[in-house]
Amino acid sequence: MQALQERYGDVRRRTRQIFDLLAPEAFDMRPIPLRHPLRFYEGHLSSFNLGMLLQGRFVKNDPEPELTRLFARGIDPLDTSAADKLTIQRWPERPLVADYIARVDREMERAFESEIDPIYLHTAVEHEEMHQETLMYLIHR
Repeated sequence: MQALQERYGDVRRRTRQIFDLLAPEAFDMRPIPLRHPLRFYEGHLSSFNLGMLLQGRFVKNDPEPELTRLFARGIDPLDTSAADKLTIQRWPERPLVADYIARVDREMERAFESEIDPIYLHTAVEHEEMHQETLMYLIHR
């Protein structure tokens, strides 16, 4: 579990480095019409991680269910009608999202020290690694 925890720390650092590449105004850009604005992905990673902790019964209650629901949204890239459903009138401000991310990160760190089934933690790490590739592609666009 120690190796997975270290991998998780590396993955989180890399994700922060990727988001640090963006100018503040870039967070609202949608380089690919069938994808959310870049700001979605910042919260999505933590929303997914919290989902893993809930499924693994490590976390019993979601302290921010509205944010979790918002950032858990996904789309089917083959469904062109999905593009119309992606417009959120007002995304949460980044400091609010940063607090959410910090809370989830603390829960993830606690989970690594617990008896949670490691499959939930493996899934969270692999999901974030996958999205790092997606983020780099979106930023490149």
